[in-house]
Amino acid sequence: MARLGRKRVSKLSVLIIGIFASALAILVWGYTRPLPEYLIASSQLGYGSELAASDLQVVRLELGELSDLYLAPKDLTADLVALRPIAPGELVPKSAVGNQIQSGFSVVTVTPSQLPSSEIGVGTRVELWIVPELQNSMWEPATSLGYADVVAVIEPEGVFAEETGTYELLVPNENLNAILEAVAIGHPMFLVQGGF
Repeated sequence: MARLGRKRVSKLSVLIIGIFASALAILVWGYTRPLPEYLIASSQLGYGSELAASDLQVVRLELGELSDLYLAPKDLTADLVALRPIAPGELVPKSAVGNQIQSGFSVVTVTPSQLPSSEIGVGTRVELWIVPELQNSMWEPATSLGYADVVAVIEPEGVFAEETGTYELLVPNENLNAILEAVAIGHPMFLVQGGF
């Protein structure tokens, strides 16, 4: 009776099969484990805006080594504010939020004399201009009161409301007195979007 020879599996074949099986196991494990959760802005967040759950969405992402640089739902506390404008859809970096507004800034409310550009909204940096009135109904040239960041836009409501709305601006304290004086006197005031 003839004896059937058994084929020996080469060591190289075993090694290749082992590597393939390991890679497949790692791939399956990577796709089945839950991804970490991070926060993205669901609306425009201006400088100084308080971070609320309603302004944020949770997304699952694998960021690898960058994971410690972005805000997770567990990091959200009641006292966090935006330290710079954060665009809708932007992953919220931890460096863009803090517990207090940077010192040296104040929030003022102004009502522009003319409706600003439709591109001006929360988070937009604007330049604040006034046109002072002199004696005898003469007007001085327009004067810039410096830059400001739009923190909030309060839309006009009611029959007798101002058509332009009201804007809350974050301004450097060095410009605060001039702005408050212009508001108190009632100088015509304009918001102009600028490239700062």
